[in-house]
Amino acid sequence: MTIAVCYLTNEGLVLGADSTTTFEDRGLPHFLNHAQKIFEIGTDSTLAVVTWGLGAIGNESHRGLAARLGDELARA
Repeated sequence: MTIAVCYLTNEGLVLGADSTTTFEDRGLPHFLNHAQKIFEIGTDSTLAVVTWGLGAIGNESHRGLAARLGDELARA
């Protein structure tokens, strides 16, 4: 179970999430206690993503997807 929060203030937005994730390998659950769940999109940007649920989408990690999105937005 993921705990993710979003707090809106007059100065900006605060995103938070726990760092435990679960993934399945050969039908057995594995738990990681230091997973990244908040990703900045691009470099020095004001856009971020909070994830929960699956640790990856297919063979692509959330970090890889966030980096690819940042690259695409920089080209636009």
